[in-house]
Amino acid sequence: MGRNTYGLLSRDWASKQGEFANAINGIRKWVFSSTLEQANWNNCSVVRGDVVREVSN
Repeated sequence: MGRNTYGLLSRDWASKQGEFANAINGIRKWVFSSTLEQANWNNCSVVRGDVVREVSN
């Protein structure tokens, strides 16, 4: 996802609880951004360089 989508989703879902929210918060997430320094949402990584290498690990 991009930085803007990350901002919206993390704001709305990070504090939610319940079966669906737990699934969303528990899955691995990648933010593709050249401007975001750090992703604070659970299981979220910022990808800046080689996209294929980053998501393959």
